[in-house]
Amino acid sequence: MQSLILSAGFGTRMQELFPDTPKSLLPLGDKTVIDAQLKLLDLPDISDIFILSNEQYHKKFQDWHAVSLHPRIHIMSNGARQSSERRGAVGDMAFFVRATNCDDDLLILGNDNLFEESFAACLAFFKEKQGITIVVHPLEKTNFSLQANSLSLDPETKRIIAFASKQSAQSLPYIASLLYILPRKTVREITAYIEAGKDPDNAANLIQWLFEQGYPLYGYEMEGRRFDVGEPETYKDTIRTWNAR
Repeated sequence: MQSLILSAGFGTRMQELFPDTPKSLLPLGDKTVIDAQLKLLDLPDISDIFILSNEQYHKKFQDWHAVSLHPRIHIMSNGARQSSERRGAVGDMAFFVRATNCDDDLLILGNDNLFEESFAACLAFFKEKQGITIVVHPLEKTNFSLQANSLSLDPETKRIIAFASKQSAQSLPYIASLLYILPRKTVREITAYIEAGKDPDNAANLIQWLFEQGYPLYGYEMEGRRFDVGEPETYKDTIRTWNAR
């Protein structure tokens, strides 16, 4: 299995707190956000970890990598030098798949998502289901509930049975995090989605499209909390909670 951390955003909303700093490199205790993510990805099943940056912040990631001593890390740039050139979350996934000719199971993680629970049980769930796996949290266990798509699960099989977009007035029991695991046979559907002219920005739209194509999708409910560092207020809240754990 390979892993991709989507770190190619320009962190526009966080510039007031940390000018010229990508969200992945925001401080978290005496480390950074991405250090906390990599600790969770340090599993035998994951052979390589790719961090996809934009060109503007590429050197910052290279400098971090030079002193981080994390094994199995590969730093990539998507070539975007400014926000107007950004590819979007799904566009970046497609860029990665094409650039690496990915032919393996793929774990995709958003750069502003933090979790308390190890990913080991999630990977075991994926192996059991042999289908697209989405990490989900009950509404009350995340500080990002108003910003994400919600969904419902079959209580026995944990298969996803309904979606509601974040623009919808409807609120379903679970929140979908940007932590997906795709089987090797479905990874190429990412590029098919982009080639079909679909929205390249919102990763949740890719998942809903796969659902509509008839692929079985499963929701893995993590026991620990999920934190968001994508907005100034949720980042501050995360820092307070994370440091007090």
